[in-house]
Amino acid sequence: MALGSAQLNGQRLTVTLQDAAGNPSQAAAIVAADVTAPLAPTALAVINNGATLTGSGEAGATVTVRNASGTVLGSAVVNADGSFSAGLNPAQANGQVLTLTQADAAGNVSLPASVTASDTTAPTVATQLSLTSDLLRLAGTGEAGADGYRCVPVPPCWAPAR
Repeated sequence: MALGSAQLNGQRLTVTLQDAAGNPSQAAAIVAADVTAPLAPTALAVINNGATLTGSGEAGATVTVRNASGTVLGSAVVNADGSFSAGLNPAQANGQVLTLTQADAAGNVSLPASVTASDTTAPTVATQLSLTSDLLRLAGTGEAGADGYRCVPVPPCWAPAR
C-alpha cells in the first residue's frame, strides 16, 4: 500500500484489512522510525551572571551546551512548553562562544546553534606600567582586547593595550 508521504518522525500507524465481503480485520499497529533531527535550539540567552543558559527547543529533547574546546558545560531536557534552562559550570561571563545541540529520544541530533556570553568580568589590574622618557606615553600589560588604560588624575589619557 502506498502512503501519501514518508513517515519519518515516529508516527503511529494502524492497519486494518477488509475482505471482499466487507469484513474488517482487527487493527495492527506499527510505529515509524524517528529519523528526523530536531531543529537547532533558538531564543538563546546567557543569564544569571553566566550561570544559566535559557532557550527554546523540541519538547523532550536533551540540550547539551559546550564551550569552544567541546567541553560539556551543562545540559537540560526541554520542557513540554518548548523552554529549557541549563545550568553552566563554570559560569560563562567573559564573552565566551557557546555551542548547543539538542538530541531527541531517538538520538537524532540537531545542527548546532551558538550564543555568546556577555563579558561581565572586569579585566585584571594592569601590570608592568612605565612612562616613556618624555613622560608623554604610558606602556604596560593588560587583558588582550582591552581598549586601553585610563590614567587619573589630570589629565586623563588613553594608551592602546599591548
